[in-house]
Amino acid sequence: MKKIYAIIIILTSLFPPGLLSSEFFVSPNPCQVQVNGTVSFSATGLERGYTVNWQVIPSSLGKIDENGFFTSSGKPGQGIIRAIANKEDQTVLGHALLKITEGKPQILLVSITPINAKVEATKSVRFSSQVRKSDGTILESAVDWKVIPADLGTIDNQGNFTGKGQGTGRIVATAHDNTKRGLGQTAVSVFSAGKNQKLTVIISPQRTQLAIKGTAVFSAQVTDSVGNPVSAELKYTVSPDWLGTVDRNGNFMAGEKPGLGVVKVEAISKKASGSNRAFVITTRQAVKYQVKIKPRRAVLEAKSIIQFQPEAYDQAGNQVYPPSWKWKVIPEELGSITPQGLFTAGDKPISGKIVAQLPEIFGQGQDVVSIKINSHSRNIIKISPPRVNLKPGQMIQFSATIANSQGKLLQDARIIWKVTPENLGQITPQGLFTAGQLPKAGAVIAEIAPEFGGGRALSPVVISTTP
Repeated sequence: MKKIYAIIIILTSLFPPGLLSSEFFVSPNPCQVQVNGTVSFSATGLERGYTVNWQVIPSSLGKIDENGFFTSSGKPGQGIIRAIANKEDQTVLGHALLKITEGKPQILLVSITPINAKVEATKSVRFSSQVRKSDGTILESAVDWKVIPADLGTIDNQGNFTGKGQGTGRIVATAHDNTKRGLGQTAVSVFSAGKNQKLTVIISPQRTQLAIKGTAVFSAQVTDSVGNPVSAELKYTVSPDWLGTVDRNGNFMAGEKPGLGVVKVEAISKKASGSNRAFVITTRQAVKYQVKIKPRRAVLEAKSIIQFQPEAYDQAGNQVYPPSWKWKVIPEELGSITPQGLFTAGDKPISGKIVAQLPEIFGQGQDVVSIKINSHSRNIIKISPPRVNLKPGQMIQFSATIANSQGKLLQDARIIWKVTPENLGQITPQGLFTAGQLPKAGAVIAEIAPEFGGGRALSPVVISTTP
């Protein structure tokens, strides 16, 4: 069961935003079946007028007919069964997790409703469970209910949950049937409707050390009792006063005296409030920081551009934000760089260094990265497939091979996947493309990161509703 649930987060990223329906269900979900086995899937929760098409992802797992009858292949694996419901210009997607095993399944599949329930403290909601075998057969099995953490509320044998504390947790149902066992779980949030709700405030950095007259930038993240982000009014203060000054945006400047104090942030949103604080140390001696530049190395074409991003960390590992950076290009004919770290390569093949250094008023620290400029690109990129015609919502896996001018494959080169235009569809960092819902023409682009020599190639994509 752990492997099946572990891929939920990854799989949900495969679907176009706005098309998933919380009322459209595919069952059984999850489903476990033996190799060469069969199972019948069904779609519920749709209004009249929808037509449902079925899809197996990846297709190597087996075949499914127009009625949802699935026959697994002869190899084990895991993926999803996808239901695509269409009605005029509306499309709704549903899915079920699928696992194909070689041996006889020894687990039960437990589903819980409602999903992701929110309950006011002292109020109740009833959870129900459904227990199925791996082939989808429903069992009349009782389940044991549990609340995690226990102080979030109580739940009885019938699934009636009553909220007590505030926060987010899980409702777990465990089923037993002879030698088989299974469990299901869903999230639950308990909130208070009282006047004095507590906000959770996280300030960053939580600890920093600066030279006198040094600067730092503090920021705050505010959430409610169930972890939802909250838009709140922030007020920053310094204690003691002589430690320094801080404005409403969290920009702090240390005073002229060394010492120890705090920067406090208070958050207020309607009837809720919260606060937190960060420790600040100021010293007369120059503070040493660890500086890192990204990317660590780069190979560029002449006259090309790359953005370098420096970062500074104090001795406790907290990131700090200097007011500016000092840059050096060694040798000067290597190119030029702006105060923001935007480097423009020169017009000659050459190798050199880029140095990022903290300003003296802030502290001590620097980093160096290597850079090489070529007269022309030496990388050759080939995308597979080189050209595709897809239907709206259809998925396809792209891959790319990279070779240098001698034809040697570059195994460690990092590929950046993009689409043009942006509304053509979605593509994952691994090259899995999902076509958009509108007929359109464009391309999938494979780019090599500048630190690996740069280069790009594209594969034309046509999305059409006609065969």
